[in-house]
Amino acid sequence: MIYNLFRTSSNLHFWFITFSLFVIMLGTNVPIPLFSLYQQQLDLSPGMVTFIFGIYALTIIPTSLVAGQLSDHVGRKKILILGLVMSLIGTVCFAFAESIFTILLSRFFQGLSVGLFNGVAVATMIETHPTQDKTFCAFVSSIAMSVGNALGPIFAGVVAESFMQSTRIPYFIHFVLLVPCLIGLVTINESIKEKSPGRFYIPSIPTEIRSSFYLASFTSILVWAVIGLFLTVLPTYLFTFTGTKSIIVSGLIVFLALGSSTIAQLTLRKLSLSTFTVTLTGIISALLCLTGLAILNWVISLPVLIVCTILAGLGHGPAFVGSLSLINEIAPEKVRGNVISLFYAMSYLGVSGPLLGLGWSAQWIGLFPAVNLFLSIIAILLVVIIRFWMIYSNNTKPVAIMESSPHFKK
Repeated sequence: MIYNLFRTSSNLHFWFITFSLFVIMLGTNVPIPLFSLYQQQLDLSPGMVTFIFGIYALTIIPTSLVAGQLSDHVGRKKILILGLVMSLIGTVCFAFAESIFTILLSRFFQGLSVGLFNGVAVATMIETHPTQDKTFCAFVSSIAMSVGNALGPIFAGVVAESFMQSTRIPYFIHFVLLVPCLIGLVTINESIKEKSPGRFYIPSIPTEIRSSFYLASFTSILVWAVIGLFLTVLPTYLFTFTGTKSIIVSGLIVFLALGSSTIAQLTLRKLSLSTFTVTLTGIISALLCLTGLAILNWVISLPVLIVCTILAGLGHGPAFVGSLSLINEIAPEKVRGNVISLFYAMSYLGVSGPLLGLGWSAQWIGLFPAVNLFLSIIAILLVVIIRFWMIYSNNTKPVAIMESSPHFKK
């Protein structure tokens, strides 16, 4: 009877996929506050910690570019199930991780999961929604991912602290959440009727929009690099900056960063601001965040770190949405999917590339000098990006972000 209910209710299928998307994103952020414990147990170096997070992002990039095309050939349902199975494997590996190799393998499977699931899930949500409302589906998927990202660290921190700093219990709970998701996905109907027989191809950017595409993409890379600092280095070495080793505080720091980004995105939905104004607001917030982090080198203060954390989120949300809005404005209809896929792939470089460089630098010159170098380079590049956005704004007609982005239409 329950099986038939799943099979006949497309609306229920829609919410099953939404919940699965939330749970997968929740799981990918569970390890973040726990790395302070892994560092103590396995003697992880700063370079190894950032390398682990870099592996995650670098796995997502090629997987996400292939997953959409693969789902056209074999069907959405199979790719969604495969992505969720990868999440299950990653969670189990993390629950029993006792070596650096196991942690690397766990993060690799989590990267595969996100790369396989996210883009295909959004497409399937549109196809299974009763009215196929693209605007509503895009907004719901964005919120599911944002809330999952924000709750993952604080959930892991609270659970681990409650169970005597256990690094296993959060993963056991996440595993329990994944099981009904898998059952629901197995029972849904395939959402595409005719599967594409075409060959795989490499997404490309039309010549006429390349300069605007690179402007949006590099902006996204930089703001992801800023918030990536909170996802890796600061939670792991929180006690270095503030004198506290609390896992809950570590999770709260990441929650504040991602939560502030989510709130900023929700707030922008209510305002009719130009793409330039929204993006510039985000970039300036990111610059203020970097300034505050530089102050922490001389003033060890938890309140200052919290302010920087909120500024990181307020910078990430508007700047990322503004960049995505520009992509939506310039992308030709026939290649919109390819352009957006490449934009997301480049955005993940902001999580992997700079942080890998930070970890490598920390091995040679120490953590604090490496962080200072990181802050300086990103700040300079943000100032340069502001100049290019001003040039772009002077040469184009301002468009309200609510009118241009599918995430923020009225």
